[in-house]
Amino acid sequence: MSIDTIDRITDDEPSPEVWGRYAEAVALWERITGTPAPEPTEQGPKGGRRLNAALSEWMMGYPLGFITDHMSRNDALRCAGNGVVTRQATAAYELLGSAQ
Repeated sequence: MSIDTIDRITDDEPSPEVWGRYAEAVALWERITGTPAPEPTEQGPKGGRRLNAALSEWMMGYPLGFITDHMSRNDALRCAGNGVVTRQATAAYELLGSAQ
């Protein structure tokens, strides 16, 4: 699938105020995965902002709740951070398999 053939899945573009210079990349990943990006941060227990574990899950290409519904926030962040993006692993496996 080429970048030119991917259609937007939502009417709203990712907000440059929220995503900054990454807004275009976020929009592309939304189109590829078919899932809107979750908010990048959430309110922490002391009222400050902290990384939303659902964002890490989404960035890996997992369905929302795939890891965050089954473990603590810290464990979910660790698992997503140490994981392999499934789409990339599949492409690499297929490419290496076709080289034989």
